[in-house]
Amino acid sequence: MQNRWAALLITTLIISPLNAQAAEYQGKNIDGQTFEATAYSYETGGLFEIQVRFKKRRATLYFANGGRQTIRLNQSIIADPKHIEGWHRGFLTIGGLLSIGVADNSDNNLQPPRPRPLEGFWRISLKDNPILQPSSP
Repeated sequence: MQNRWAALLITTLIISPLNAQAAEYQGKNIDGQTFEATAYSYETGGLFEIQVRFKKRRATLYFANGGRQTIRLNQSIIADPKHIEGWHRGFLTIGGLLSIGVADNSDNNLQPPRPRPLEGFWRISLKDNPILQPSSP
């Protein structure tokens, strides 16, 4: 019985750091808050005016035309609000040789897409917001 509790405790300690943390900037939780921002698509070179909402390691980009895109952040702790990077889930190309991920089978084509290393990669730049200002000592 004691061994089961010890195993459970060890498993919990190992797994708990893997749980997604809330998105934060300078120690402030910014989950669920909406910010004005720009988003740059590395794939297309397009720059978009957006609103962005964070949730753990995800950011949902809301475009002016009503579209939206959810990306996975490279990090949940934001060091620079002008340079937040993430990618859209789907195929991930590894070394130009292998693609893994979820395929869109709408046209019955089961072949993975051609490698496009910047596909789905985004950079978000938050506009000035009082919550992002450094705390006074």
